[in-house]
Amino acid sequence: MTTDRGLMRYEHSAGKMAILGREQGLPVDKLFQIVAHKDSFWLSSNRGVIQVDRQHVNHVLDEKQKNINIPLVFQLYDEGDGMLSAQVNGGSTPSATVHKDGTIWFATAKGVSALKPELLQASSKVDLPTMIESFSVNGRATALPLDGETVLLPPNVSRLSFQYAGLSFIMPQRLSFQTQLEGFNKEWVNRQHMTGAEYTNLPAGKYTFKVRAGYPNTQWQQNEQEIRFVIQAHYWQKLSFKLMLFFTFLVTIYAIYKYRLYHYKKVEAELTKRVEKQTQDLQEQANAFAYQATHDQLTDMPNRRAFDSWLAANFATYKQQNKILAIAIMDIDHFKRVNDGWSHIVGDKVICEIAKILKSHCEGEQQVARWGGEEFTLVFPNKTAAEAKLMCELLREEIANNDFSVIAAGLHQVTASFGVSDSNNIDDYDRLLSGADQALYKAKNGGRNRTEIM
Repeated sequence: MTTDRGLMRYEHSAGKMAILGREQGLPVDKLFQIVAHKDSFWLSSNRGVIQVDRQHVNHVLDEKQKNINIPLVFQLYDEGDGMLSAQVNGGSTPSATVHKDGTIWFATAKGVSALKPELLQASSKVDLPTMIESFSVNGRATALPLDGETVLLPPNVSRLSFQYAGLSFIMPQRLSFQTQLEGFNKEWVNRQHMTGAEYTNLPAGKYTFKVRAGYPNTQWQQNEQEIRFVIQAHYWQKLSFKLMLFFTFLVTIYAIYKYRLYHYKKVEAELTKRVEKQTQDLQEQANAFAYQATHDQLTDMPNRRAFDSWLAANFATYKQQNKILAIAIMDIDHFKRVNDGWSHIVGDKVICEIAKILKSHCEGEQQVARWGGEEFTLVFPNKTAAEAKLMCELLREEIANNDFSVIAAGLHQVTASFGVSDSNNIDDYDRLLSGADQALYKAKNGGRNRTEIM
């Protein structure tokens, strides 16, 4: 459908809508009539008639839904192509139609304009001669060389200009050109509709300037024209002079270096050694302090300070990006019985064993930290509370099924309770923590060895 915002596509089966407008490359947003003919869409507008390929339009819109921008290829026809007026905005419907002979008729502000796609396709296959019209050096015109001849240019060349043309009476204003300067670049440069190319401050060397022309939406024809030329070098630009100068420079620098090195080598080596040693000691000390400040000494996992810092720094980002974030607080059930019945040393080993289980299931952005005592916190990025609960249940079952008798005789089973909450409808990370804490309280009151959601 044509709208005042562009070309709209509606998929009935999927119920999806997409729009192609100026943002995707159309010259205008306001369109009036669409004519689907063979592989093309013909769109009327206040700027003329726009032709786009049907498959290309679908490809651009499909990639747009994946946040991938594909350049739109189109053709715009107006008065320069023989239309009576570019105001193709007929108020009555239909204001455009396809005649039985394949001609497409459009209502314009000055009458009806007719367009025959088959004639346009046939015209674009006509041979297109290309020629270089002029060649200027430093603003002065230079005689064009004969075929196979090479132009010899002086060393003081600062600006080269080339003028070229495509010899065609068919859409001459739509001809596109590409140029290449061998010796300077290996790729063809798109000049669009420009009929001139200029190069400045080229170094001495051999060059070949090439140009070719083509019709819109067609393959480039094998119509290249070229000019070969050589820019001579000043004596100081020659390789022999540069090598001699470079060798003299190296010898001078080396002599100065050896002279200075003789006096300062020992002092420099001693100072460097001292600085490196002190820097290394300070870095190791700083790293140790930083690690101790953010990691639990018993389990060697992030501590409460590290967890709070991460949550405070990332909660707002997840909310701004409309991403979900779930956390869980885990508490070892009846941990006091372990300490009282066996010993605090056994209790520490139980904590380490459970920490090992939790860390073994920590993947990607998922994080686990020791909250304090027998409590741990877990972070589940991009997970809802329900999804996080399933993961916590797997952890709970693994802890409950683990045989702790290898730590202490008679200590066969240790269980844990989980409280889970997510950031849905929560604007403050303190409330997120509070929700998980309340869910943990609910799990303990419900008999422990379970996972609850708040």
